[in-house]
Amino acid sequence: MNKGMIRVAKKKVPKLKIHQQDMRKLNMKKKADGIITMFNAINHFSSYNDFEMMLKSYWKNLNNKGIVIFDTMFDQRNWLDEFHNARIIKQDNIVIGKVDRSFRINRDFGFVHQVFTVFEGKKKTAKILESKYMNFVYDVERMKKIIKKVGFKFNLYYDFSLTARRKKNCYYVFVLQKEE
Repeated sequence: MNKGMIRVAKKKVPKLKIHQQDMRKLNMKKKADGIITMFNAINHFSSYNDFEMMLKSYWKNLNNKGIVIFDTMFDQRNWLDEFHNARIIKQDNIVIGKVDRSFRINRDFGFVHQVFTVFEGKKKTAKILESKYMNFVYDVERMKKIIKKVGFKFNLYYDFSLTARRKKNCYYVFVLQKEE
């Protein structure tokens, strides 16, 4: 839904067909073999009803045996209240500093605030970029029940690995399959 991200995608992959739609109401002209929703996108919903709507719309747009992949790291057991972190990344002549802060608003919502400082080349000034967003904080067991209710079979993986176990601050990667 982010127009800026669509501009970047069109610039980086000019031949790519891009369709801007709400994933809760996805309506593709042709059914797909796979739908991928990454980078905690589902955490921008505001309820379990939104999550269920998304799964139902994906179901309608998938071929039989089609798969859905999505991730989240923001769940009730993983949320780090008053989390603070700072990192620096250096590559070639670019230096990026990143500061994160997260805090809980209530049981179901958390807030993430990120500030990026970007130094390019020999410039003495930096670009400052700021990102603020609220996240819906899921209960993974409730998510599993909704996934089953919609009719998907699924596997749950941790940290993008087939062998990793659940641990604090892990990513959850859901792989769902439609079987009629």
